[in-house]
Amino acid sequence: MYNNYPSNFCRIFSFLTILVLFSACSEEVALEKGLGECMVGYGYQGTVAEEWNEKSGTIKAPDEYCPVYTIVDVPGLLEAEDLFPCNLPEEYKQDGLKIIFSGYLFEIPENVDICSYAFQLTKIKISSR
Repeated sequence: MYNNYPSNFCRIFSFLTILVLFSACSEEVALEKGLGECMVGYGYQGTVAEEWNEKSGTIKAPDEYCPVYTIVDVPGLLEAEDLFPCNLPEEYKQDGLKIIFSGYLFEIPENVDICSYAFQLTKIKISSR
């Protein structure tokens, strides 16, 4: 009975690890924050231009052009147009991560110098595509 303990333990541990990983990858995160709240510290007035649902994109790490995480490769935006998700969860701050997201696109005041469009996420999940 005790001779199989390490082997059975490894099997159970492996199964549980795989189960946790698969359930975490497909989980959608709902982000509840007051509309425009996360934009206040960045000089935005909080005027919503559009609401977007189930868009696809790719997370891009900060670089010399834009010092914040952005969402790129969004259908409908030009190649040089990125989104700045002001409330991007830490676990999604991975360069090249493919995501599906929903949220609010904000108007940009003329006096604000930015490298991407202001965006507040309402939902985000890792893309299975």
